[in-house]
Amino acid sequence: MSTAPHRYPRRAFLKDVAVASGGLLFSLNAPVLGAEIDPNWKEHIGLELFTVRDLLRQDYEGTLAKLAAMGYKEVEPADPYNHLAPNDYKALLDKDGLKMFSTHSGATAGPDLERQLEGFQLMGIRYTEVHAQRGPG
Repeated sequence: MSTAPHRYPRRAFLKDVAVASGGLLFSLNAPVLGAEIDPNWKEHIGLELFTVRDLLRQDYEGTLAKLAAMGYKEVEPADPYNHLAPNDYKALLDKDGLKMFSTHSGATAGPDLERQLEGFQLMGIRYTEVHAQRGPG
């Protein structure tokens, strides 16, 4: 039995890259499940705020302002919303013209779930996950 590493033949690699590239080009021009590409797609350029977490720790409001100035329109927080109440966080986003349709900081199941989801709705969140409540131990 040979212990030599498996080699991917160059010709097979180039063929696979050509097929994948053609598929990618086709998929970019084809509607997805009958949907067309939104002609206003530039209005939906967003950023997961975890990407700039170190900057947020230094200057949360200033970082959001810089992202908006760079052209970002949507953000997805991955933190507890700068420890602000939902209406205050929404005001912070509104100040810079930012929207938030989803969050990486989901709600937690339990007696407080309804209040959390109401806060999410107030902030404009349409998509989230609900984490199971952790038990003791």
